[in-house]
Amino acid sequence: MYCAMCGYQIPEGGQFCPGCGTKIEKAKASGVVEDVGQKTVDLTKKAVGAAKPVAKGAARLTGRAIAKVGSLTERAGKKLKESTK
Repeated sequence: MYCAMCGYQIPEGGQFCPGCGTKIEKAKASGVVEDVGQKTVDLTKKAVGAAKPVAKGAARLTGRAIAKVGSLTERAGKKLKESTK
C-alpha cells in the first residue's frame, strides 16, 4: 500500500506513513490508497524527470548572472580607483 500524500510505501498494519507522517486509517478504509499511491509515485517521477532540465538551465543562468555581476563589480571598482587618483 502507498501513501496518498507522498507515495511512500506503507508497511501492512501501519497507522502512519513513515515518509510524511500522514495518518492512514481513513485512507486505508476507503481502499483507494493503493491505486492512487502508485499513480502518485509515477506522476511524481515524471514531474521530477521533467523538472531536471529546467533546474539545470536555471543553474547555468544563475552561474552566468553571478559571473556577470562579478565582472561588472570588478570593472566598477577599477573605474572608481582610476577616478580617485
